[in-house]
Amino acid sequence: MPSHIEHIGIKKNEIDTPVLLVDFEALEYNIEKMAEHFRKTKKKSQTSQ
Repeated sequence: MPSHIEHIGIKKNEIDTPVLLVDFEALEYNIEKMAEHFRKTKKKSQTSQ
């Protein structure tokens, strides 16, 4: 079993540091917002040419 699997569900105060924790819901939301921004920006720049 991969070593990262055994850490699922562990309490934050039990995690060895340093460590990178990622909130995937927030990450996906932010990526979508950035993509939306760049789609709009691209459309504006194409219409101004």
